[in-house]
This record gives sequence, C-alpha cells and structure tokens, in this order.
Amino acid sequence: MLLELFSFMEELIWCDVNFNAYRIVYVSLQKTTANFPQ
Repeated sequence: MLLELFSFMEELIWCDVNFNAYRIVYVSLQKTTANFPQ
C-alpha cells in the first residue's frame, strides 16, 4: 500500500517537473522570438 502510494507520488512529481521544464522552454522561446523583428 505504502509502496503504491510512493510510486504514485513519484509519477506526480515527474509530471510536475516535466511541465515546469516545458513551461520554462516555452517562455524563453517566446522571449527570443519577441526580440527578433518579424
């Protein structure tokens, strides 16, 4: 029971880490494209 809960929380943490990394990349990409003239 405890092991299942732990692996579930580990998956949640990984999803959160991946989402944060994706958001950081997305925001920095938007900043770089905003600096370039279209």
